[in-house]
Amino acid sequence: MKLNEESLFILIWIGQLYTVFMALGYLRNLLSNKKFQLFSFVSVIAYIALYQWINIIATVILWAGLCLSIYIIDRNIDIAIFYPSIILFFYIFIDGTAKYLYKILGWDISDFLTAVLGTGCLWIVTVFLKKMVIPKIIRDKTTLKIAAIVVFFTIIVYFINICSDRFSVLARFLVISNELFTVLYGVMSTIIYCVLLFIKKKEFETREQQKEMRHLIEYSEQIENNYLALRKFKHDYKNILFSIEDYIQTKDIEGLQKYFYQSIKATETIFEENNLPIASISNLKIREIKSIILSKLYVASQKGVEVNVMIPTPITDIAISTVTLVRMLGIILDNAIEESDFLEKGKIELTIMEEDKNCFFVLMNQCRSSIPKLHELKKVNFTTKKGNQGLGLTNLDELVHLNENVFLETKIENNRFIQIITISGMRG
Repeated sequence: MKLNEESLFILIWIGQLYTVFMALGYLRNLLSNKKFQLFSFVSVIAYIALYQWINIIATVILWAGLCLSIYIIDRNIDIAIFYPSIILFFYIFIDGTAKYLYKILGWDISDFLTAVLGTGCLWIVTVFLKKMVIPKIIRDKTTLKIAAIVVFFTIIVYFINICSDRFSVLARFLVISNELFTVLYGVMSTIIYCVLLFIKKKEFETREQQKEMRHLIEYSEQIENNYLALRKFKHDYKNILFSIEDYIQTKDIEGLQKYFYQSIKATETIFEENNLPIASISNLKIREIKSIILSKLYVASQKGVEVNVMIPTPITDIAISTVTLVRMLGIILDNAIEESDFLEKGKIELTIMEEDKNCFFVLMNQCRSSIPKLHELKKVNFTTKKGNQGLGLTNLDELVHLNENVFLETKIENNRFIQIITISGMRG
């Protein structure tokens, strides 16, 4: 009977260890790799034999062997450390958590059922990691490296704790080592946290730069379309001159008069329609800001919105990141254009001026008398337009709060929606 219990225990042990290898193979898409399958089988048998002699050291060797096998396949040290370590970590975590729960709940569960439940939990975690977590980690080399370092130190700390419990001879040395690793772990965690913040900041800046570039491309395309329209009119203008010349040569004054009023006079709308009264925009010397303003106001003008821009004095520099200001202006201009869609005749007025080393962006647009209250407009996901997420004013407030020298005033007066962005402390 004793032999049967020992045999069953060994079989359960082999099954659990083989599950660890299969979970690793699943994460790295190695389940169909015959060499990996052979390595897994040999490693499990070798581990069972070694564990009887060297205890936890066999687990250290097993972990190192897993890392080495993945490195041989992928030739990437971060991947080689991360994948085996994360699987081993969750295997240990699930096993320890199960035993703790059984103890505090007073459950007496057989080793076989414990192994089955543990195996099931490990596979659930493994599938979740592969589908939801790991793709987000491995797509960025820095994130992968950080994750590899974290799980590496976590496994090291685990091994030190286990060794201090099982080898009394090494207890004193391992306690000191454990304290050292605890300090190192804390330092590494702090460094990793700072690095992650830096990465997130860079990602945010990159996204905003991409948005800025899209605005510039949009504006360039609009300028190009205007240029093509002007070229087309230039070509038509030559034909008009030839027609006028023919009427003059034949002295057909009545025909010329009819031709002028029916054909030529109508072309004046080419210059009158969508002619933005924005001559003062030349006083804005910051190209990125000028581009977003021209781009948005051109869209508004195309929709029949009356547009006015006033910049009384030259503005060459503003004490805020142009990426941030482009985003802020994009939000308030988009909101103004969107609100104008509800009106029969919309109107947008933008004033930019300097005073006492402060720069003011004042945007006023006509709005409905039934426009929602300000506190409703600033709710996350609030929108007045189907299909949009309505994060504009919420994002605008967040951008303002991120800059200590930027202030936002929003008010509704006499069917006018007014937003004033104040940027204090002009540079240079």
